[in-house]
Order: sequence, then C-alpha cells, then structure tokens
Amino acid sequence: MDVEKLSVDLRPRPHWQAVDLGFQLLRSRAAAVLVPWWIVWTGIVALSCLGTALVPKLALVWTMLPWTLRPMVERMVVHVLSRGVFQEEVTWRQTLRAWPGTWNGGWFRVLTWWRLLVPGRSFLQPIWQLEGARGEVVARRRTVLSRQGAGRVAGTWGLVCAHIEGGLWFSGLVLLGLFTESGSGGNPFLFIDQATDASSNLVARILSVATYGLASGFVGPFYAAGGFALYLDRRAELEAWDIELALRKMKRRREAVRSDRERSA
Repeated sequence: MDVEKLSVDLRPRPHWQAVDLGFQLLRSRAAAVLVPWWIVWTGIVALSCLGTALVPKLALVWTMLPWTLRPMVERMVVHVLSRGVFQEEVTWRQTLRAWPGTWNGGWFRVLTWWRLLVPGRSFLQPIWQLEGARGEVVARRRTVLSRQGAGRVAGTWGLVCAHIEGGLWFSGLVLLGLFTESGSGGNPFLFIDQATDASSNLVARILSVATYGLASGFVGPFYAAGGFALYLDRRAELEAWDIELALRKMKRRREAVRSDRERSA
C-alpha cells in the first residue's frame, strides 16, 4: 500500500468528521458504487417479492431476505472506495465482476448474530475484506481499531442509519395507505397493519417488501461509506500515515536541494 497515492487528506480528525468524509468519497465515486449497488439490490428485493407471492406461508422469511443479505452487498461499496482513495478507478462493470471475490472472510458472522448485536459492522468489515485477517487476528484488530471512542461512534452511526431506514419504511407504508385506503374515513395507518400481518392480503405484503427495499437501498451505501471512512481514519491515525507522508516530502526536498548543489558545483 503506497500512502503517497492517497487522493484524500488523511489527518487526525474527530470521528464524526471521518464519517462525513465517507459521504464525500461516495459522492466522488457515485456511478461506480450506486449502479452495481442498485442492480444487485433490486434483484434481491425482486426475488423476495416473488417468493412472497409464490409461497405466502413463508412471507416472513422472504421479507427478511434483503435485510439478511445486505452486509454482503455493502462490500461493493468498500471495494470501490478502498481503491478510489489510492487513485485506482474502477467502473461499475468491474465492481460487479469483482463483487463475488469480496465475500470471503467473516461472512457467516455478519449474516447471523452480528446483524443484531453489532450495529457498527461497516466499521469492522474491512478487517476481513481489506486486511484479509482471520481468527484471533480479527479480535485483536477489532480491539485496537475500536479504541479512542471509534467503536462507540461506529455503533451510534449504525443505530442512526437504522432509525432513518425505519422512518423511511414507515413513511412509505403510510404514503401507500393514503392511496389504498378509500372512503372519507379511510385510515392510511391501517395499511401498516395489513403489510405486517401474515394473514392479510398478499398485495400489501409484497408492497411492504418493496418499500423496505427502497428505504434500505437508499440508506445502505451511506452506512457502508461512513463506516469505511471511519476505519480508514483509524488506520491512518494508528499507522501515522500523515507523518510518513510529511517525512517523505522532506526527504524529496532534501534530495532536490542536494541535486541542485551538485549541479552548481
């Protein structure tokens, strides 16, 4: 890893500023991230809607499918941004082709108990994906990176995104209720009850899955980008990338001065 190729100013900064840096990285690589993201995510949500329609008795299982698989889709975001910060441009087609290669390492954990217990997983996933750490090394890296309040901020960021996602889903269901509940006494909130009741009409269940897919698909890239930028900031702080860059610049200046003196002598 050549720190001289860094395209961002990695210096010690407050953790929430590091999360904000993730939004800037996402904006600068929007096409390479969002096009493959929505291609894959739309396919997963469509499969969930189809499964709900074909096997309504397992509607709850199909509804949980996009939520369960999202950590693996988030790895596309890390793949693009981790290369972008070192000035390596990738296209959305290259991202799709490379995506299966990012699945190794930690996938079982992030798809099972971590989904419920670790809201800051976007901060820790790069340990597997980028560092290739395994076994006890992962635990040690988690401990080191989470110090100085970084782990707490990562968890808070995950909870913030979960609330935004839930709010968007709820708002979408209410909006659908405005169009589906007829009559002067129509209550749009009744649609939420229909959408979450396994014995209710099938259309409401499918629309609920689709609405969740839209809400989660919007929040997901920002969540992954914010966690990755926080991880990057902690690595830069722990490994003193800013000091290394300053020393290399000083070395080049000294070599340039020495070369000028030798020419003039």
